[in-house]
Amino acid sequence: MGTFEWTPSPLTLLRVHDELRRPVCDLGMRDGMTIGRDETCDVRVDDVKISRVHAVVRVSWKGATIEDTGSRNGVDVNGAQVSRAPIHRGDVIRLGETLLMVHSGPLEMEDPTGRFVGIGSRALERGSKLVGKRAATVIGERGAGATFAAQQIAKRRKAERVESFLCGALSGRDSLEVLFGGARRLTKADVLILEHVDLLPREIHERFLASVAKTKTQIIATSQSDIRTLPEDEFHGELAEWLTPIVLEVPALRERLYDVPAFVSHFAGEDAPPISCDLMERFLCHDWPQNLRELRTTVSNAVMNAKIDGSFEIGMDHARRPSSGVYLRRDVEERNAFQRRILSALILHRGDLDAVAGALQTGRDQVDTWIDQLGFDPQRYAIS
Repeated sequence: MGTFEWTPSPLTLLRVHDELRRPVCDLGMRDGMTIGRDETCDVRVDDVKISRVHAVVRVSWKGATIEDTGSRNGVDVNGAQVSRAPIHRGDVIRLGETLLMVHSGPLEMEDPTGRFVGIGSRALERGSKLVGKRAATVIGERGAGATFAAQQIAKRRKAERVESFLCGALSGRDSLEVLFGGARRLTKADVLILEHVDLLPREIHERFLASVAKTKTQIIATSQSDIRTLPEDEFHGELAEWLTPIVLEVPALRERLYDVPAFVSHFAGEDAPPISCDLMERFLCHDWPQNLRELRTTVSNAVMNAKIDGSFEIGMDHARRPSSGVYLRRDVEERNAFQRRILSALILHRGDLDAVAGALQTGRDQVDTWIDQLGFDPQRYAIS
């Protein structure tokens, strides 16, 4: 009978936020690992709100746990204070003003010279260098940043003229003239970015393929789905093959929440006040269903609210105002009440968004943002 050899789960702890706003750091994980301010700790954290020996991590065949060793300010896991708790991939641990995140295995650190923000973009960074002047398709969920990635690829080539076109705007055969016909055709550009190529009307695929194969313009497409896997009656197989000699994937934000602080810093700008630890903790605990678009809107409006107040720090109140455009996961009751308010206005005014904006005493642009984030379709409530 063979002997059983236990291999611990390859989890690691990442420092994702501290008072000094340093980049993400992989701290590792092992049984008995101590965390605190004392020099004898396995992980020494320079944070005045952390005790000398603040917490200890235990690892066994059952998994990993974190224990409070009698610290002054306690240990929080996903926003709840604990004395001892199991920890899993994606959990957020708060010690004082320092935030840690559990990750599955060692993390490749960010290249500071790259064009893309965040550690989770490393594969995208490497792939973009291989594109050159060839066609490529960037795949990503709505709001994940596929169009931004395509733009960065074009910038890497240093193209003089870059044009973008929303494929969903093509409605028939004659509309191809916008792309391939006339003196102002878009294919005079060095690079043409075809946004949401998966929405290209199927009835023009054959003609589109015949036209695009003749152009010298580099085509970079974006798509929410992998067009190579779509059935023939939805997407022409040869066109998919032509557009995908190189395929790059943009990960959803929920798959790389450790990158949230880097994106927050990027969206906030250099002149913005720092983000409070309370707010960053909430950001890390949110799953961001609308991806980077939702985070960018939230951060931009929170920065604006903080500047209006003249605050030295962006706090919870700045992000929870209606103008921030988002309600985080632990604000479920507020979010539900907010949804009901928007829905009632849509029903009352029969989908007329200008009238909804007037009823809610806000601007039309803000209503459009809310409708997009909540997933409502105003046409459902319009007069038939």
